Amino acid sequence: MFRPMFEFMKCIAEGIAEKGIGGLLEEVPYGSYVHGVGAYALKRWREMHAQHKLEEAVKESIGKKADEAIAEARKAVEESAPQLTGREKELAVQLIAGMPEAVRQSLKRKDDPKGESLPYGYTIYEDGTSEEEAVAKVVELLPPHPPRFVPDEWVPGRVGNWKLVQKIGGGGFGDVWLTRSKRFAAPRVVKFCTDPAARRKFVAHEQDVIDRVMDSIGSHPNIVPLLECHLEGDAPWLMYEYVEGGTLADAILEWHALKPGERIARAVAVLHPIAAALARGHALTPPVVHRDLKPANVLMAGDTPRITDYGIGGVAVDYLVAADKSRAYESVKGRLPSMLKGSYSLLYSSPQQRAGEKPDPRDDVHALGVIAYQMFVGRVDAEVKGNWRDKLEAGGVPLPLIKLIGNSASEDADDRPKDAREWEAVLADLLPVAELADEPSPAPKPPRPAPPAPARTAPAPPARKGGDEVTFPLPHGGKM
Repeated sequence: MFRPMFEFMKCIAEGIAEKGIGGLLEEVPYGSYVHGVGAYALKRWREMHAQHKLEEAVKESIGKKADEAIAEARKAVEESAPQLTGREKELAVQLIAGMPEAVRQSLKRKDDPKGESLPYGYTIYEDGTSEEEAVAKVVELLPPHPPRFVPDEWVPGRVGNWKLVQKIGGGGFGDVWLTRSKRFAAPRVVKFCTDPAARRKFVAHEQDVIDRVMDSIGSHPNIVPLLECHLEGDAPWLMYEYVEGGTLADAILEWHALKPGERIARAVAVLHPIAAALARGHALTPPVVHRDLKPANVLMAGDTPRITDYGIGGVAVDYLVAADKSRAYESVKGRLPSMLKGSYSLLYSSPQQRAGEKPDPRDDVHALGVIAYQMFVGRVDAEVKGNWRDKLEAGGVPLPLIKLIGNSASEDADDRPKDAREWEAVLADLLPVAELADEPSPAPKPPRPAPPAPARTAPAPPARKGGDEVTFPLPHGGKM
């Protein structure tokens, strides 16, 4: 049986063998290297599989899971690039196995924010398509930067302790790996900052924010704790508690099918702890601002939300703003970095963030307003524009929340609540909407007694600081 994605993986493996391994070892610029590999792979596909459209491989890649991609990539390298040895083979495997995630990133758009379908009329090449355009589309199917690590290597700065298990995500900013240690039963997640421009800002300006996140808000039950950091070398990283399960973005998509009353009840129940977690940081002097709050950065432990990526939000959004302004194409014409393409972080960022102003709690409030609206309408691509107020009123969203969403999503920072504590207070009063009727109504029913508050984990003990790292013991009950 013909397997389009596997056959295309073999073409890529041949391209790596033909062009050499220098681009994966960062001995030559990755942009020109991956362009050469993509051009070779396209040529080989046309020679070997002219009767099949390359779009078949792209479509198959969309639903491919990480472990399946790794297995097929390893087989493709063994068959098509047997001359590679040791770590070279594994680097090639990591590059090729990153294709499904790169494909989904490249296909993300407003009407499909998860990149799980081909846009209408999608083609790689056809009559009238220039060679350069076709190669650029092939390059979009490959990871935006070379693999830096392979499984079973030690985490830099933690040799003999934490070992890399599997890459579980990534983008233009860096890579995300699952790690394990013999000293701890639970795995952790390490997020590397590998983009050179982002790395310089990350190392130079974020140490104070990272320290304050670990010292002051890491024990909050609705924040994924930042456990360790290492800001030396060419791949600085942050280590977080590992959280299984989906994200708030997944939950919003699932809620779309619910009746309005049930969707409102679930949204209020999830928004309240999110606001409380943000309020913890906003209440500090100076406040700790997340700066990259979005549904993809809220992990769901069942019905319990937990905010992640504290400590890197400012760098991540600055990276996206810079890329958006310059349309950074990474030395390949027509290529937009995959972290920007479809991430929609800029949908949640305030105009002040995009203008490069200093962090302000009202930046997070702006994001919270957009997220809340998306939760109530069950769409992760929705913007607070047009007849948004009419939609919420027709769906029975309580009037205090409609007003709060409008104020929070305002372009003028002075119109917004000064921090997330106002959201926390309003939502606390509205928790009884869990019993709202499904019939549209502009106002909530009379309040009922609020349910018992969820149990909270004990605060983490004081942090130990030394050199460039800060560590917390892993909290009990951390699995999501």
